Amino acid sequence: MARKTKSKTLLAKPAERGRPRIEIDKDILKALASVGATEEEICAGLIATGTQLDLRTLKRRLQEPTYRQIWDQGKGEFKLSLRRLQFRHAKMPNSAGVTMTIHMSKHQLGETEKSLVELTGKNGGAIETKDVSPRELITSRIASIAARIRPREDSGRAK
Repeated sequence: MARKTKSKTLLAKPAERGRPRIEIDKDILKALASVGATEEEICAGLIATGTQLDLRTLKRRLQEPTYRQIWDQGKGEFKLSLRRLQFRHAKMPNSAGVTMTIHMSKHQLGETEKSLVELTGKNGGAIETKDVSPRELITSRIASIAARIRPREDSGRAK
């Protein structure tokens, strides 16, 4: 009895389905990331070079380690160049470019201008707090305003 063998069709690779994979030029990706381009701007930049790439596709590719590493390297270079610019402006004798450097640093480097605020009461002492209900507070304010108005009314009638 003849032995049956597996047919060649079972051993062959299955046919690929869907659109062919669009490859992203890694040099262009890194160059655009190194000047601070957003994901949308990278898609536009790739379209200008002849690669039609959807934003969703780019976002999926940036989840792949190869493309994520290139993206991160480009962003790192951008941040480093911005820091160099900050330092150069800090050494300038005038204020040229300082406003833009501060603006970009806040948005790109996550820097903020937080300062400590200390609140004190009268004569540098503690702040007084009263445990008064809103109704009592409003009633007392109305009474104080009425007390200030009455003398004015009385002086107008005496004339």
